Amino acid sequence: MPNSESPTPVPQVEGKSCGRCVKQKRPCDSGRPACSRCVKAGLSSECSYLRDFKPRAVHRKPQSSSPNSPPLELEDPALMPTTQDFDLVFTWFTHKPATAENVTSLIDGTSFILGFALQPAPLRLAVCTMASFFTRQDEAVTLGLYHRAVKAIASIDLKKPSVHSIQAFILLQTFCVGCLGVGLGKPYFLAALRQMSQLALNIDPDDSPWLNHLNLTDTQKEERRRIFWSLTYFHYQMLSVSRDDPAVILDLSRIKPLSAVQYLARLFSQWSLLHGNAGFCLLWQKLKRILRCPH
Repeated sequence: MPNSESPTPVPQVEGKSCGRCVKQKRPCDSGRPACSRCVKAGLSSECSYLRDFKPRAVHRKPQSSSPNSPPLELEDPALMPTTQDFDLVFTWFTHKPATAENVTSLIDGTSFILGFALQPAPLRLAVCTMASFFTRQDEAVTLGLYHRAVKAIASIDLKKPSVHSIQAFILLQTFCVGCLGVGLGKPYFLAALRQMSQLALNIDPDDSPWLNHLNLTDTQKEERRRIFWSLTYFHYQMLSVSRDDPAVILDLSRIKPLSAVQYLARLFSQWSLLHGNAGFCLLWQKLKRILRCPH
């Protein structure tokens, strides 16, 4: 690629008079290959009919980015936050905290509200969908938010697992199981389970030296633990009512139980019995399998 700072060569066009005659302001007979005046002067080799041509200035649109930068893309309006979305979630969290525990037991509710507009679209819209369902909004409103959430979830790069993506998968799975059917929620549950394994969330963050460079706060560590216990509970709850043998065995001994992390405001709901419930579901699943296949 040429250097943008190097001088641009001036294009040449053929003139009617040779350059020597033009310079001396003499008439030229335009003879070829040389005019008669240049021939008589013995300067045929200097007779040239090319003259400099300066093109008219062309008004070009200023480039806002370098040639190598990718074109700017506007975000889909359906994925952008709205004041209605914020009001819906804020009202749910503050006026109906009991049902809001379906979300606040998994995420830091205070930080979510304070940074609502900056939350990743999949997680934000999954929370909005849950809020609409539990505050008994019109079905059209709830399904509209659900379809926006599904659209946002589809944009997740599955090769780049993240805590926010897993939280979005879990919440959408919870909504599907409670409202639309287990079958629609299963793909989100499996995606969350897969990303949990990729991020090694089955190992307590205090025992994960590869996370040291992230300088995780107590709240961020608690979010990771709650993802594990939520998925464990859902996993063994479904197995406890299923005839299928477990394809995945989750180790409950490598991660700490839930704890209450509180400052500024109430961040997480207690949900202190979740890990105990997960263990009970696991025990029930084992007993059911033993009774089904007695030795």
